[in-house]
Amino acid sequence: MYSTSSLILIAAFSFISSTLPQASSPMLPVDSVADGQSTFEQDFASFDRDGDGQLSREETQSAKWLNRYFDDIDTDHNDQLSRSEIYSYGMRLRKEQAFNFDERFNSADKDGDHALTRQEAEAGQMTQVILRFDSIDANGDGKVTMEELRAYLKRHIQRGPMV
Repeated sequence: MYSTSSLILIAAFSFISSTLPQASSPMLPVDSVADGQSTFEQDFASFDRDGDGQLSREETQSAKWLNRYFDDIDTDHNDQLSRSEIYSYGMRLRKEQAFNFDERFNSADKDGDHALTRQEAEAGQMTQVILRFDSIDANGDGKVTMEELRAYLKRHIQRGPMV
C-alpha cells in the first residue's frame, strides 16, 4: 500500500511542505501538477478498496492525515472523500503555503535585492532553504532567488514524491 504522504502529494504537501510554495503558486509550473496527478490517482485507487471512486472513513483509517482532516475535506458532508474534494482541499492549502512563503521570503530579504543570502535565510528561519541552499543556488553566487527556487522545485517535483 502507498504511504499517506504519497497519496496527498497533490492534495497538500510536497517534500518541503511548510517552507516552499506548492502547485498553485507561480513558483511551480502547471505541468508539474499534471505529472504528479498520475501518482495521486494511483495512490487514491490503492486506498479506494471498494472501487467506488470515493474514500470512506474506514478506507482512510491507515491514512492518518486524511483521517484527521476528513470533516474539513468532506465539503458535501456525505462521509465520503472524492478525488475533487481532496484535490481542492490540497490546492487551498498550497495557496496558503505559497502566500506564507512569499511573505517569509520578502521578510527575510533584508536588503531588498529579491534574493536571500544564507545569513538572510538563517535569520528568517527558512530551514528547508538553508538545508538545500547550495543545491538551490544554481549559479553559485551565494544568493537564492525566486527563479532559482522555481527551477529547483521543477527539477525535484517532476521526479515524483519526495516526502
